[in-house]
Formats: sequence, C-alpha cells, structure tokens
Amino acid sequence: FLSNPVLWPYALEDLHTLSPKRWLGKALIEFYLLYHWYQKMDTSPVRFMDIQSITESERPDLDEMYSKPRFRERYWLDYRDVLPVQPVAYAILHQYHFVVYLQDTERMTVHILGYSSDRTDETAVRQYWNDTEGFHHYRLVCRMNGWPCPDDPEEVTVKVSCPVQNGYDCGVVAIQLVRMLYSRELCIQEDGTVPVPRLPCGHGE
Repeated sequence: FLSNPVLWPYALEDLHTLSPKRWLGKALIEFYLLYHWYQKMDTSPVRFMDIQSITESERPDLDEMYSKPRFRERYWLDYRDVLPVQPVAYAILHQYHFVVYLQDTERMTVHILGYSSDRTDETAVRQYWNDTEGFHHYRLVCRMNGWPCPDDPEEVTVKVSCPVQNGYDCGVVAIQLVRMLYSRELCIQEDGTVPVPRLPCGHGE
C-alpha cells in the first residue's frame, strides 16, 4: 500500500514540512506511521488506521464491494474473518493542531492524546470531540471493522492526555505517541486510563 499512487505522492509533496519550526504535513505523518505499523503489525496491541481508510466508509452502500475489501487488503487482514475488537489509533488535524485519537471500542472510550487546550473539563473536552466530528469517525472505524457501535454519542466516554508541547511540533508528538503505542511503551491501563507520557526530543525520530 505504501507504493499506492494515492498515498506516496502526497507524502512526497509534504517533504518540505520537515524544515525547522514547521508543522509536519498530514500525508507525511500518515505515511511514516503506516510504514512503522507494517513493521510492528504482528506484535502491536494497537492497530493504526489512516484517515483515508476511515473516510472511505462514508458510503455504506459501497462498503461490502469496495471500502471494506480495500481496507482489509491495505492492512493485510483476511476479509472473511471477524476482526477482534482492539484499540485503534488515528491522527486528526484540527485548527492546525495534530492529535491522536486512541479508540478503545471495547470500553466505548476515546483518548485524545496530544490535547493542548488548558480547558480539560468534561464540557470542553466533549466540545472538542464534537468539533472534530469525533463520533462520526468513531462510527466509521466501527463500521469498517464490523464492530457494534452505539447510536448515542453520549455513550462514548472521551478522555484527554496532555504531554508538554511547544506549539509547532504537534506532528512530531503525534508520531511519538503512536510509535509508543505500537511498542507498548504507552498503554491503556487496567482502569481504562492512559498515562501522560514523558516524551524525549522528537527530532531524532
């Protein structure tokens, strides 16, 4: 899939965003995270989904003949199998800021990793999730994987994790967070929480 012409040319166009004090391009981030997920797919407790795979399922009438087969092929999943429920990570860009959504479908919880607002009360966090069409993405992830999904967004719990950031490295932070999820350095705890990680300088990533 990394050689797919709908993916790598956009990542190539984003190479200039590797310059100092620039926001990384979304296509570059997803290409990089997909590359590393393919290396870790046999051991990672978390599955990565690129946003294209998620939004392709916005046409339910095309799911069975187009969207789902492409998704399964892209992630080397047997189309005939019922996929076990597992956490899924995906990157979201909102108001020039990248965050990682870690969707714990089994607990009907979404963890917003890399959240940067000073307001962490339940109302503000829920509003942020609504502004990023969080429940829409949640349902699409469930649909693509064949998992049950609630009809009411209030049934989904939304939590945040706020590592220290500097205002322009949010893309680097998103990459670090997802790679830590791949390698189990960052995990959903038994009580359903995700600790705030201590991140090293990401410019060596």
